[in-house]
Amino acid sequence: MEKKEHKSRAHLVFTLDDQFYGVDTSAVTQIIRSVALTLIPDGPPLLSGLLNLHGDIVPVIDIRRQLKRVQKIMDTGDRIVVVSVNNLLAAFVCDDIKGIVAIDILTAKNAPKIHPDLADVLSAVGRLNEKTVLIYDTKALFPADKIAEIHKRIKA
Repeated sequence: MEKKEHKSRAHLVFTLDDQFYGVDTSAVTQIIRSVALTLIPDGPPLLSGLLNLHGDIVPVIDIRRQLKRVQKIMDTGDRIVVVSVNNLLAAFVCDDIKGIVAIDILTAKNAPKIHPDLADVLSAVGRLNEKTVLIYDTKALFPADKIAEIHKRIKA
């Protein structure tokens, strides 16, 4: 029997459809209400659009595509989470924010087996009340080289 190690860490918990997800709070810089994004024709598939955040242009990553979820049109109840990846800002849209909570993380080596298609970005699994929370590695979910390339294109 594999021994499971338990740790409690602060995570921003959010939802896409009825699934709970979490990212480490150290990467989150702010959360805002949904706003219209500037769409980029022929932009990379990873990119949902651009967000003007107090004069800074921030790429909004299509997290639904990254997490292999059904696509949906952004609505007024959605939230935009801004994260810092290697000192570059990026953002993603989620359905709802459940809060910043300390989650008991099961750091078993087999955590990615829960969702093998996402093993490269899934770092752990936790519980929040009766809900399973899939915890993602922000640096893997938002690859620094792709974010840097998008930032480079924005400034060109």
